[in-house]
Amino acid sequence: MGQGIGRALALGLLIWVAEGLARADAPRVALVVGNAAYPQQGLANPRNDARAVAELLQRAGFEVDLRLDQAREPLAQALAGFGRRLRDPQIRLAVFFYAGHGLQMDNRNFLVPVDAQVRRAEDVPRQTVDASELIRYMDQARDRSLIAILDACRDDPFAGSYRPPARGLSPFDAPSGSLLAYSTAPGHVAYDGTGSNSLYTLNLVRELAVPDTTLEDAFKRVRLNVRLGSKNRQIPWESTSLEQSVILFPQKRAPLNDAELERRFEEEMGRWNEVRRSQDVERLAEFIRSYPSGHASELAQARLDRLLQIEAERLAREREQQAQQELAQAQAAQRERVAEAEREAQRLAQAREEAVRAAREGQAALEQAQRLARERADRERLAALERAQRERAAA
Repeated sequence: MGQGIGRALALGLLIWVAEGLARADAPRVALVVGNAAYPQQGLANPRNDARAVAELLQRAGFEVDLRLDQAREPLAQALAGFGRRLRDPQIRLAVFFYAGHGLQMDNRNFLVPVDAQVRRAEDVPRQTVDASELIRYMDQARDRSLIAILDACRDDPFAGSYRPPARGLSPFDAPSGSLLAYSTAPGHVAYDGTGSNSLYTLNLVRELAVPDTTLEDAFKRVRLNVRLGSKNRQIPWESTSLEQSVILFPQKRAPLNDAELERRFEEEMGRWNEVRRSQDVERLAEFIRSYPSGHASELAQARLDRLLQIEAERLAREREQQAQQELAQAQAAQRERVAEAEREAQRLAQAREEAVRAAREGQAALEQAQRLARERADRERLAALERAQRERAAA
């Protein structure tokens, strides 16, 4: 590394740290909402998610308005109040976090309050809260950093009474100076998780709490961890137009000198050389977590993507083979059921034939017995008649 490049990196880091420390002293506000108590399709984690995010932001110096299980009117009022706070020129950093049900319709996103009763499309604007209002408030607020995080793409928000025409949420471009973060890609659904927090929020809180971490780096690690944790079924997504680096927990430290910058660069390249040809997804993932915006991070991400694609194709082949095996087994079982039914039908038909034959034989035997009885009776009458005649002749 030349000294010129090292000095440039040092100057950039100095500006970055100075901006982060300046913003840490400015007022920070947040609106955090967790909706879980839906009467028909309740969720396990949004309240826990909201509390976890609120606690994190409070530790980062935010004035936090925490709202749980909001009906439509108080949710709309809270959002409007947050929008008014954004007009305060002293506010330099603001965060909105929502966990709960959400949906898209006509390229608009809607947050679902706990009292929403939606049975047809016309009910959606009247029963839910339009997230476009939040975008409008953010667009009107200038010269500050605004963050909106939506963990709001759970599936089937109305328990089958109404199915949104499209899954997940619709993508929006972030207004100037803002970042929009979604727990999953547009048009996809997020999973509520099996623990006390959703997979997304669990990683979000952990990564945002890392000291001296920019939001961009934190969200990169969140996306990586959720992608791996969900086996590629959930991939978080962001739209950003941030104009400054945002750090929730900046650390006061002197800028690195040229020698330290070069040492860190060589350390990163050394680790990259160790993993660049690795077939181990976790080793590559750990490298990206350590250097989310490093010199080799894009190369590492590209290799990780290839490995994940290979793994996805392998899993798809295995699922296809499994499906074919299950189909073959089902077809064999069906053939066996049909064969057994045919054998049973044959047994029943044979039994019927035997019953008919037995009935016929019984009828024939009865008729023969009756005939023999008549013949015997006739012979006995004839014999009696002959005896009577002989007796008369003898007399």
